[in-house]
Amino acid sequence: MGFKIVIDKVASYKMPATLESDKKVTLLYGLNGAGKSTVSNFLYRPNSVEYKECSHHGFDNVETLVYNIRFVRDNFFEIDKLGGIFTLSKANKEVEERIASFAKIIGDLEIERNALEEKRTVLSRSIADLQQNAEEATWPIKTRYSGGDRVLEFCLEGLKQKARLFDHISNLELFDEDKLRPVDVLKKEVEILQGDGARSFDAIPLCIIDKSSAESAAIFNQVILGKADSPVAALITKLNNADWIKEGLGYAEILQAEGSAACPFCQAATLNATVGQLIKDYFDKSFSDAVDLLRDAEAAYQNFAELQPNFSAYFQNPFFEPKLAEFQALHGQLVTTIQANIDKIKQKVKSPSIPVELVSTRDLIVKLNAIIVDVNSKIFQHNEKITNKTVAVAALKAEFWNRCRRDYDGVISGYKAAMEIAMAERNNASTAIDKLDAELKASKEGLVQLQKETVNVDHAIRSINNRLHAMGIDSFSIVKAGENRYRLSRNGSTAEDFQTLSEGEKTVISFIYFIELCKGKKSPTDISGQKIAVIDDPISSLSHVYVFHIGQLIKEEFSNSNAFAHVIILTHSLYFFYELADMRKDRREISQKLLRIIKNDSGSSIIDMKYEEIQNDYQAYWSVVMDKAQHPALVANCMRNIIEYFFNFVRKRDLNNVFQMPALKDVKHQAFCRFMNRESHSLGQNIFDYKEFDYEKFKEGFRLVFHDAGFAEHYAEMAKL
Repeated sequence: MGFKIVIDKVASYKMPATLESDKKVTLLYGLNGAGKSTVSNFLYRPNSVEYKECSHHGFDNVETLVYNIRFVRDNFFEIDKLGGIFTLSKANKEVEERIASFAKIIGDLEIERNALEEKRTVLSRSIADLQQNAEEATWPIKTRYSGGDRVLEFCLEGLKQKARLFDHISNLELFDEDKLRPVDVLKKEVEILQGDGARSFDAIPLCIIDKSSAESAAIFNQVILGKADSPVAALITKLNNADWIKEGLGYAEILQAEGSAACPFCQAATLNATVGQLIKDYFDKSFSDAVDLLRDAEAAYQNFAELQPNFSAYFQNPFFEPKLAEFQALHGQLVTTIQANIDKIKQKVKSPSIPVELVSTRDLIVKLNAIIVDVNSKIFQHNEKITNKTVAVAALKAEFWNRCRRDYDGVISGYKAAMEIAMAERNNASTAIDKLDAELKASKEGLVQLQKETVNVDHAIRSINNRLHAMGIDSFSIVKAGENRYRLSRNGSTAEDFQTLSEGEKTVISFIYFIELCKGKKSPTDISGQKIAVIDDPISSLSHVYVFHIGQLIKEEFSNSNAFAHVIILTHSLYFFYELADMRKDRREISQKLLRIIKNDSGSSIIDMKYEEIQNDYQAYWSVVMDKAQHPALVANCMRNIIEYFFNFVRKRDLNNVFQMPALKDVKHQAFCRFMNRESHSLGQNIFDYKEFDYEKFKEGFRLVFHDAGFAEHYAEMAKL
């Protein structure tokens, strides 16, 4: 598996720079000041606040050990004794086999656990995606009802966040469709309750039913006639106009009272007292009684009509609106029917002998009253809500959410079904991880007990001293200082500390100590598996011989060791970079990743580097040196890199001897020599003393290095670039 590092918004990194590799060894080359130390410092303390915009992947559950200036300072400058390194001594074969067995079990369990952890992570992401998608799907409830007329926005109080809204609606009971009203209906009720015109409404009066049964009275169907045995009965019957004669009789009485015998019908003087009396006798008491009944029926019906309520004042009632058209149509029929019946009754009273049949209004009134009862029920409920507005509004809010729950059931049901499966799988993975953790704990405890039987600090001391002796360093050594500490000993004296060492000695001892630290264990209970080693420029102030030794140590102890998952090496030295890069292309492509850090006005960035570009960089240094407009620090740094590369790498000569030539002894070249010999990491920090930097003098000293060493032609050729 590979790793990925992103450096952003720290030091010279103005934009994100990505270092990504899947190779065992990653070589990162860059000039001093380009940004190498920022990478190693981030990996040394990734949780530091200054690296809050940086990130790394592939370093979890893997011990990462970093060698850089901070490591040296933390382990050598700030304490007077080195921390002890616990390593395994040459234990007996049986114990070694048991340790190896425990280590394999732990490794296998960790692989299995990592796979389960990855599965759980994927499931967790899936669960998060399900949650997010469901929340997005129900979010239109908020956008729809918190905008526009905002009548129902109060329902969203406390729920104007996606997670809260979805959590609320998904936990509601699902009601049947027929038990829920449309949102528009709920909105109208809310407007009635909470709008500016919110008020109570009067109940609508019912229509009056014809309780006297006037419409069905038999009197209207009767033929009302006078006395049957009257001498004039046959004539009146023959004329079939008794009503006309009855009416004319009143005029005859008026004429007779005036002494006139004129007939009110034909105007002839034929109506004497006898004829008049005969006609009067025809309309006897039974006739009069029948007419009286008819007039009573007329009065009763007229009263029935007048008692019908006037509904026009109620038509603006909002609860009437849904039934208004139907009601008005029925009410129009009722008014028309009653008026027609009144007209028929009047005609009957005028002509008692003519039967009439009234149209019944009962069915119309029953239908109208049914509508009124329904509307009044809603009015009563509304008035109750007005009286208890808080309760009513809360009920409408609950109904609104029940409506939404039904409308979004597809989303919610799908979410719950998928979530149930995903949660069950994740719980199973968690249970399995817990079981593996218990097994890992038991195995690690067993391994710790075995290691406690075999830990030997003295072995680490011998290893460090043997390495120092192999490199020809015998002026100091490491001795035990207490149970878990070492300290320096120069010529047998333990009073010396790290500060008394030369820069080169500090580099050598600190790096050897780092090697042992990477190989060994910080404590008897340390049972970590594969590690990642990060090595930042371990060759400062070292001679060519030591640089070679350091390179070989890195290859032996890191690059070729199975104890390390990745080895990341950062350097400013082309020679050292070339030493570490595998010369065989096939092996290099399999196991090594070559990268470089460059820095310009846009900041530092990390790019791929080809093996063949090493020579191209050498040429690039010359172009910088020959450009007087370049920054003094860059010019001086490139001069040193050219000299280091050419004499150490190409000519295989000790760099320190280069500056001993007589031509450079002149006072005017002392600043140049001092900067060229200065410890390289310090160069970028101290070269900015502009008073000591003179481009022409530095260039002349640079030329003399090649000229007096016998490489004047090489200088002339490269200077033309």
